[in-house]
Amino acid sequence: MNSPKDCNDDGEKFQWHRSCIDDYNLLDLIGQGSFGRVFRSYCTVNGQECAVKCISKQNPQTNLQKIRTEVYIHIRLNHPNILQLFTVLEDSKAVYLIMEICNGGSLAQLIAKQKSHSSIRPILPYKLIGSLLLQICDALDYLHRNSIVHRDLNLNNILLQRPYCSKSATTTKIKLADFGLAIDQRLMSKHRSPSTTTINHQPNDDNDDLFGSTICGTPGFISPEIWNQIPRSVSSKSDIFSLGSIVYACITGQTPKNDIILDNSFPPMAADLITKLLNHNPEKRLEINQIKQHIFVIGHIDTRRLNPIEKTTNTLRMSIDSKQNVRMYFRNDNLTIDVYQNGSLINIHHNHEEKYNFYDLPEKYWKHYQLIIKFINLVRSKTRKIIIYCGDWFKQQPNNGKPTKKFINKCTLMNDGHFEINVYDRILDENQCYRLDEITANNNNNNNDNDQFDFKPHLDKLFKLYSIIYQLEQTLEIQSETIGIDLFPITIGCDSMKSMNESNTNTTANNGTRLTENNSFLTSKILRSIPINGIGHAIQFTNGSIKVNFDDGSDLCMDRDNRIYYLHDGILDRFHKNDKLPDFIVDKLAQIPQVIERLKIS
Repeated sequence: MNSPKDCNDDGEKFQWHRSCIDDYNLLDLIGQGSFGRVFRSYCTVNGQECAVKCISKQNPQTNLQKIRTEVYIHIRLNHPNILQLFTVLEDSKAVYLIMEICNGGSLAQLIAKQKSHSSIRPILPYKLIGSLLLQICDALDYLHRNSIVHRDLNLNNILLQRPYCSKSATTTKIKLADFGLAIDQRLMSKHRSPSTTTINHQPNDDNDDLFGSTICGTPGFISPEIWNQIPRSVSSKSDIFSLGSIVYACITGQTPKNDIILDNSFPPMAADLITKLLNHNPEKRLEINQIKQHIFVIGHIDTRRLNPIEKTTNTLRMSIDSKQNVRMYFRNDNLTIDVYQNGSLINIHHNHEEKYNFYDLPEKYWKHYQLIIKFINLVRSKTRKIIIYCGDWFKQQPNNGKPTKKFINKCTLMNDGHFEINVYDRILDENQCYRLDEITANNNNNNNDNDQFDFKPHLDKLFKLYSIIYQLEQTLEIQSETIGIDLFPITIGCDSMKSMNESNTNTTANNGTRLTENNSFLTSKILRSIPINGIGHAIQFTNGSIKVNFDDGSDLCMDRDNRIYYLHDGILDRFHKNDKLPDFIVDKLAQIPQVIERLKIS
């Protein structure tokens, strides 16, 4: 057998010894079936809690060849959403699988518990279902890329890492377990080849099972091709069918039977997903990437901690206001979508007003909504979560302690999870930003350019800092949920660089012209944002400044000091109201009174 793994899911290193079962104290029984029993256990050698699956050799149902196949597949797997098999022990009485422990029970137990409290659909919150689906898809994608089909994907084989908490439902972590029926399709290919010698399976059924030709799995979750025993038809799409049954069970609390009927109690996007997963034709079922991009799985937008912003392109006009509501105007469709309460409520303005809860949004608007999601993700990638000013930590050269021309003065954990490092040039008084993952990827490249910053002497410190900040983020997220107060964004340390211009206080026009923080409309929050027929889109800022995105694609901004900024075709023109203005500016200003009146009554 393969060598035992030597770290747990949190990356802590320890050794799992394979000497004998006496090194493990079997505490309480946590699972039982025809396969054997599972105990919560404690390893006396390394002090780690674990689960021990005991499979009796005296049990007539025990098939040692199948156990060896399960172990051969499972012990090679290493993924955050797959239960780890650390090592395997064996004596004259039994085979013992030493596995990772999950203290939250199974998804079946969670559904049963929630159903006992209320039978109103959905049994599990849609947001939680979407989060679980993403994790299961990640695990399946890993398996399928390694030519492994699980074949027994069901509610009992999805384990919760920790007990479920409704206040932090979307952070619930799951593990995919039980590879007793899994098959390695690479072995199937070898056995199909006439030039390859087959291994000696004594029972003929074992060969059928190797090829996926026998009925196996859990009723309600078995794909038609497995149920009908179609020779050599089992593929990764068989797991996709089972995934559809899981979604159905999470919503209804029931195992699907035969051909299910999705009535009007199912929201359109949930019904669409389930129908496409449970298609009887394997080739027509969704791919993993299509599932992950489905609007039901993507779910609500999250605008928490995002600053007000407004952007315009030739076809779109997008904004986030001070209450973190989102508006997007689709010029080609003459359609405006307003999204409130982090995506829970949606208003559609198209000839007339339509209002929807998110999961009831009609399919014809899904593509529009997915563009809103892309916009939010882009803004999130530019929004800071934790800012760390490094002080003198990186100012000296590691080898001689002398001041450097360039040094790391700030590190930032962004809302999308990326860790950014800001390098300051004290001679040019300029900043340049790098991402830690990109630095790591380029670390093997030799850089002999003296003008480029050398990260290699600082990598250990940077990774240590990133680890500390990541742990801090997790702690503060939990505390935010507990006390009901958002603790982000936070700043650690003090910015001593008086001359440093923060990158997010400047905006660059398409031609590279820089609009600095002296432009008052850029340093104020959005008060209201409205479409105006025949003119365009108007925005009022909290300091009284007004910005109009005209239907012809140009932008005009007027601040409280009567300064005018006009952006057209990538060119920025600046004026004062008392200047002799070009006719096209006069024409634009003539529409401002109408804009102001509309803003007043909105």
